[in-house]
Amino acid sequence: ETGLFNCSDDLINKIHRCSNRSLKLNFHGLPTDCPQRTERLGWLGDAWTTVPAALMHFDVRKFYGKYFDDMADSIWDDGYLPHIVPFALREKPDIPFVSAYYQMLWEYYIHYGDVQIIRRHYPVLCKNMAFWQKQSENFIMPTALWGDHLNREKGFKVAAGKPESISTAMYALCLSLLAKMAELLNLTPEADMYAGEAASVTREFINKYIAADGKVDQDCPIAAGAFALYSMQLPEETANAVLKNILDALAVENRIPTGLLGTVCLIQVLDRYQKFDEIWQLIHRGGDPGYGNMLAGNMSTIPEIWESQMPGQNSRSLTHTPLGAVNVWFYRRLAGIANAPDSAGFRKLEMRPYFPASLAKVDASVETVAGKISSCWRQNNDRILWEISLPAGTQAELIFPENSGMKPLSVTGGQHFFEF
Repeated sequence: ETGLFNCSDDLINKIHRCSNRSLKLNFHGLPTDCPQRTERLGWLGDAWTTVPAALMHFDVRKFYGKYFDDMADSIWDDGYLPHIVPFALREKPDIPFVSAYYQMLWEYYIHYGDVQIIRRHYPVLCKNMAFWQKQSENFIMPTALWGDHLNREKGFKVAAGKPESISTAMYALCLSLLAKMAELLNLTPEADMYAGEAASVTREFINKYIAADGKVDQDCPIAAGAFALYSMQLPEETANAVLKNILDALAVENRIPTGLLGTVCLIQVLDRYQKFDEIWQLIHRGGDPGYGNMLAGNMSTIPEIWESQMPGQNSRSLTHTPLGAVNVWFYRRLAGIANAPDSAGFRKLEMRPYFPASLAKVDASVETVAGKISSCWRQNNDRILWEISLPAGTQAELIFPENSGMKPLSVTGGQHFFEF
């Protein structure tokens, strides 16, 4: 284990423990979907949702390095990659799941700063991208197979690819990530080509799927909107309208209605737009099955579905990983341990902790390739004490709450103490 996290909130601590235990139980040569039933398959959708949390808590260099090779070995002659790896059968192409190859490699690079892993797999990704380019029509991708699996919004159907729009959104994301990889490898013409195509996909996505009021898709609009903002750089006015629709719909739903993939997109999008209070409230919402009900009693792992403890749901897995992916938010946002934008390997950090009024303390640390980084804070009587420790050779931009009276501050390796 490379990461440690603890706080004064019992539910947050339980999610953290259950998430890590579920990852351990499912990491056996490849990331499986469940250890206790006969399925035990390497679903790529499950894999990409949890890689950020796994990277923060475990040393997974060899584990994921091997799994990336499994993906490369699973590519067919025409560039097709199954949505399960390894898998011998050929089913309907599913880019929301297969995007794992692109997303996981990029997350791995950001965490470890390992350019060679990108260099090694870039040609295989290009082969896979050529397959997807042939699948698209006027930059729009056909409906996938699984969609936002186990979504709870109106209009969702299992194995029907709902919401339809997410295939095109994830196509844009894969193109954007491939452009970043090409740029990293100094392949400027290829970077420009893929970035240009991503922009074209985004333009056609807006024309086809986003209404004038910012609503995305007709089916599963919260997930559709979250995927759109997660995957693409939308124009500011359009992005703000999509975000407003998501927030308005969440207020009506009063729960997390998204599926295994969409929940990850939703949390990351809300975080990107600094909707930290909304994330905190979603995690702690009672009533309809949420984290509190799902993990009530003696539950020690993350189940497959929110309703796992309700009658008639005993056929579902009780040791799944995707719904525990929120665990990475505890490290990155509650503790503030995160790479700075466009940085890798924790040489440069942007530390912007969120201090919920109901949370008294956070203690966290991560052993990175740059050294051990720790962030601990206490909150009492409207005062916050924050202590950070950075390895030599690193620097961090510290961003304090707006009402703290503190301006952003750049610090380097060593221990630093702040009270505000």
